Amino acid sequence: MMKQRFLFIYSIMLIFLCFVMFSAPVYAADHSIVFSLSDDKTMFSHQTVDIPEHKTIDHVVEIGGDVNLAGSVHEIIVIGGDLHIKKTAHVRDLVFVIGGSVTQEPGAKVTDEIISFAFDHQIANSILIAGTFLLGLWFFQISITLLLFVLPIGTAILAKHRIDPFMTRIRFELKRMILIGIVTSIMLIAIAFLLTISIIGIPLLIVLYLLLLIFSIISLTAISLIIGEQIPLSVGQERWLTAAIGSAIVTSLINFPILGWFLLLGLHWLSLGLMICWLWEKRVILIKPKK
Repeated sequence: MMKQRFLFIYSIMLIFLCFVMFSAPVYAADHSIVFSLSDDKTMFSHQTVDIPEHKTIDHVVEIGGDVNLAGSVHEIIVIGGDLHIKKTAHVRDLVFVIGGSVTQEPGAKVTDEIISFAFDHQIANSILIAGTFLLGLWFFQISITLLLFVLPIGTAILAKHRIDPFMTRIRFELKRMILIGIVTSIMLIAIAFLLTISIIGIPLLIVLYLLLLIFSIISLTAISLIIGEQIPLSVGQERWLTAAIGSAIVTSLINFPILGWFLLLGLHWLSLGLMICWLWEKRVILIKPKK
């Protein structure tokens, strides 16, 4: 029953937009603009309306104005206004009020429930804050998605075939890279804590995370190229287009709930594994051998 009533509410709103310019005016107080459909069976208005005693209307929809009800209606909807139900009024079905108050005089007959949402300043502020937060979250998600899509394309264009050694390592040592990344991430938590309590350690921690960021981009590009090469559409195409196809698939999967978090976590571990292996291979440059 309630579902049908809410469907009626939305249907009435759509009908109002379609028929508002093709309806004939009926009774209204203070020369307000009111429209009716089907011989006063349904009334739309956007100014204050008085429905006098002995007046019977099936459906009343008021947007932006008040309603003084003294007659009989089946269903009444008021949005952005107040509803005053006088003692001679009779409402057989739904009373639905948003953004206004409902007053009912003793003796008025309301045979069904009254649904009212009156927004005070506190509720309005809460809705505004929540809406702003959700909009900001949506914008942040869109920005990150675009960034994850564009980075592999730009890296594939700039790095060209220098990404190939990382792609080969991922193809043949994926599990090993992820395992190294898991162990390293656990160790980094303790190392990061120790570095942050010392002045000298903070710059080292910044350099470490910048290096991890670079390898995250390399890993994302390598994964995008590997996936893009499996798509028949990319056969014989430019390298950046292959990266774009793979990147589109990866970013689409990342945006899935729960699955996306696991993919990002796996990408983080893979980046750590590639970074540690690269640093280990370059240890000859970092540590000069003794004579």
